[in-house]
Amino acid sequence: MIVFFRGEHRMISQAETHLYRLLPKNAFVRGVNVLVGGTAGAKNRTVLAAPLLTRLSPEDFGLLGVISGLSGELAIPLPEDDGEAANVAALSLILVGLSTLLSGVLVWQFGPAIAHLLGGPALAGYLWLLPVAVLLSGA
Repeated sequence: MIVFFRGEHRMISQAETHLYRLLPKNAFVRGVNVLVGGTAGAKNRTVLAAPLLTRLSPEDFGLLGVISGLSGELAIPLPEDDGEAANVAALSLILVGLSTLLSGVLVWQFGPAIAHLLGGPALAGYLWLLPVAVLLSGA
């Protein structure tokens, strides 16, 4: 919920109006500006995160990959001990199983609605392939 104090709503509205005036009217130029702006924004975040990222060890990056992207396979070669690597591999497979189970339940419960939202009701018959693809690509 957004709560505006006195005058803030008016300032935000004026800022939006000013920004819309700055946007080009041509659709192609507007699209190019969006792409360039998105790329610049991503680069800026990388530069701003660099001081934090340079202090992380390779093991920390592996753990970060497991937690943030559920990509445990990136962390398997990092441990010095084979036992730890086996544990990371097992954790990765457990996360793949959970992701497969979650996608299967979502497809089973909401398959036709998902296909309708994607604009292709004929896709509903093929959505069962999604959990299979999650399992095969993850394993």
